[in-house]
Amino acid sequence: MIVTNLLTNMVVLTLHGAIPTNTPAFQSYALQVMFTNAQVLASKWHLDENLIATNRITRFDATPYPEGFTASIIFEDRYIFGTERSGCLGFTDKTYYQAWAFSFTAHAGMQSTNDDDNANAYEAWWKANEADLKRHKAVAQQWSRATNHLTLRKARQLAESAMVSVGVPMKKMGFKRPTVGKQWNWADDYTRAIRSSSDPPITKRGTVYVVPLTGGRMAVAYPSDHPTNYILPYYEFRWEAPKGVCNVDVSGITSNIVHFSFYGPHSDLPKPTNQLDLLGLPSSTVFVKRRFASSYEVYEPDR
Repeated sequence: MIVTNLLTNMVVLTLHGAIPTNTPAFQSYALQVMFTNAQVLASKWHLDENLIATNRITRFDATPYPEGFTASIIFEDRYIFGTERSGCLGFTDKTYYQAWAFSFTAHAGMQSTNDDDNANAYEAWWKANEADLKRHKAVAQQWSRATNHLTLRKARQLAESAMVSVGVPMKKMGFKRPTVGKQWNWADDYTRAIRSSSDPPITKRGTVYVVPLTGGRMAVAYPSDHPTNYILPYYEFRWEAPKGVCNVDVSGITSNIVHFSFYGPHSDLPKPTNQLDLLGLPSSTVFVKRRFASSYEVYEPDR
């Protein structure tokens, strides 16, 4: 329904669809729900339950939506539990999740019209990227030397058991064989260097001269004489079906889940029946979203 004039009981949602109000009562409710569900998940998956304590919360955020709330709670800067619009609780173990362990800290920012500024920005990014790759290699070496307590088959069994334990409806979703099921490896086949125009050219097949730098220098990458490849005790699984998707990563070091996300029906956290009261809004509140023109549309959640 299109609305051209706002009534006093109408609340305009943000561009991201959030309710633009928050209260201590709502924050307290969301914290309790997240904390309780984190405890349940930790118990079912045999995580370190000592970390799930109120005095070990290092960060908590919650934003209200008409469907429920989006929130994340972090314990000891390691265990992350999150939900989006009260969907299924997700989990990440930062210490052993590959996306965190092998993350990059810098991004190229070449947006200037000045060539020297762009060259300096690229060189700064290149150096930061090399530092990240050095850190990645150290992590890969450490993980590859650790005892792997799992095989691909055992890791899949653990992943499926974890899914069932939190109520993922495998049969109803049509989840059979995972569309992704693999053991990770980390490889670096190239050597990267900054060379001067006076240096002899590198003629190896596959050599890439990237961006000219200041002072007649050039960033170059070429096939390494000693490429590295580490087989990691880390397993990634993904189930896909028309109704939804589930991702589960398993560590062979901890023999446990290090990442979990499920998007599909029958997975929501309970929505508070008194959410409007918690937010200090009247029961007659109607949420509306902005349209491109000078009008509004009544917001009707899918669930």
